[in-house]
Amino acid sequence: MKKVYLYLIAFIWAVVLVAAPVIYAAGVSEGYIAQGIAKINAGQYSEALELLEKALELTPANAEAEFYAAVAYARLGQLSKAEGLFKEIMKEEKFSSNVYLELGSIYYAWEECRSAENYLTTFKELSDDAAAEGYADSLIEGCYKNREDEKPYKLNLTVGGQYDNNVILEQSNPPVNVGDKHDSRIVALITAGARVFENKSVRAQVDYNFYQSFHARLDQYNVHYHGLSPSLELTVSDIIKPTVGYKFEYINFGSDEYGLIHTYFTNINIRESKSCSLDAIYKYKDNDYKDTGEFTDNSDRKGNQNIYGIKQNFEADKFKGDIHYFYDDNDANVDHWSYEGQRIGALLSYRLSEPLLVKATVDFSDRDYEKDFPGLSELKTRQDDIQKYGLTIQYVINDKMAVSLTESFTNNDSNLAEYDYDHNVIGLLFTYGVI
Repeated sequence: MKKVYLYLIAFIWAVVLVAAPVIYAAGVSEGYIAQGIAKINAGQYSEALELLEKALELTPANAEAEFYAAVAYARLGQLSKAEGLFKEIMKEEKFSSNVYLELGSIYYAWEECRSAENYLTTFKELSDDAAAEGYADSLIEGCYKNREDEKPYKLNLTVGGQYDNNVILEQSNPPVNVGDKHDSRIVALITAGARVFENKSVRAQVDYNFYQSFHARLDQYNVHYHGLSPSLELTVSDIIKPTVGYKFEYINFGSDEYGLIHTYFTNINIRESKSCSLDAIYKYKDNDYKDTGEFTDNSDRKGNQNIYGIKQNFEADKFKGDIHYFYDDNDANVDHWSYEGQRIGALLSYRLSEPLLVKATVDFSDRDYEKDFPGLSELKTRQDDIQKYGLTIQYVINDKMAVSLTESFTNNDSNLAEYDYDHNVIGLLFTYGVI
């Protein structure tokens, strides 16, 4: 009996020794939380966050500390951090209604009205606070009002001049054995778009592009282009937004019809944070090329392409850009025009000042063609390694006008001499926003 008593005493002391630090940490944590809440109520959000982070160090799974830390992040404008914390504690019933209100407010600030409405509507269903429900209604109405104030149409006109050291319509099919053809040209470009329908889960958009070039000497190389693309953007969740669409392209080269291209595409955008997102891309292209005076075998390139890509988008302060990778499987009617290729590259834009923007692009790609090219100096299976670089310096004159200095350089390093070339284009362009 005495031995059992001693075991019982030992067990009680063990429990005390183990539990005491936990109880002490919980007590200190509650003190930090209380002080943090008081600081939030006083508008001292940085001080509140320091106290709440100390509480979370002592009790990492404390939903109350997480909630008020997220509130402090939101009030400090660190909305991505706040969003992440709020979503971590959405299942905590004690804070569920307020979490929905806070998330709705974040998406309102981001002008993502469909997500804001979903969270704020859920908050209203859970809440019994009439004043807070009225505030939620005002956010929903205000967000859509702001969107209505945005113009549903856009129309930009661009005109300018370019100097081209080697006039080539496209890198895959340059004229063979013609040498360098340098020339200057005037170019005109129209970019237009219309938002034809939108509700909280679907947005329908139509985009149109027009391009025309006029060469000083080589008018047989003038390009006339139309591109029309309707698309649907769907909102599956706050994170996933798929887009599906179709693009029709008509190309006229000199006085001849060069090609009709039909592209069916899907893009799944996965939002990782406010400043980062990932695009998964698929395109199917039906290329209907026509023979012309300059490209007498152009119809040999008829066929279809399957293009698979992934793109990581990012932005921070004055920086914005992406890193991308694409795999291309081109199946032409004539085998020596069929190829497999891949491309990796990046785009980066940096706003030096309010009127001045610098944009740089770089792409590296390779193409391996399936069969030997007939009628050339060497009978080989064509292989191209392509490097592309681009630079744009844009000066924004006002909210409607901008002027851009552009340069693009392509080096096509081919194992066939006829397809080995450099291509450099320098331009000065003026853009006017009509709508």
